[in-house]
Amino acid sequence: MPSCTGLSQGELRTWGLLAGQTLILVGWKGRAWVTMEGDRVDHVLEPGRSFDFVGPGLLVLQALEAGVVFEWNDGA
Repeated sequence: MPSCTGLSQGELRTWGLLAGQTLILVGWKGRAWVTMEGDRVDHVLEPGRSFDFVGPGLLVLQALEAGVVFEWNDGA
C-alpha cells in the first residue's frame, strides 16, 4: 500500500531494505536527492519520476527544496 509524505528542505527519510525487498519512490512535488547503499549512481526524484530500489542496503532520500512530496510503495 502506498504512503505519501512531505519534507522540508534538507530533511531526510531513510529505509533499511532487506535482501530482495523492493521499494518504489514516486515524486509528486519538488526535488529530492536519492542514494542507495551499493549503487554507484545517485538520483534526483522529481515530479512524475519514479525509481525502484532492491535491497539489501540503506536507501536515503533528502529534500533539495521546501515542500517535497513523494510516495513510496513496498512493491508488493
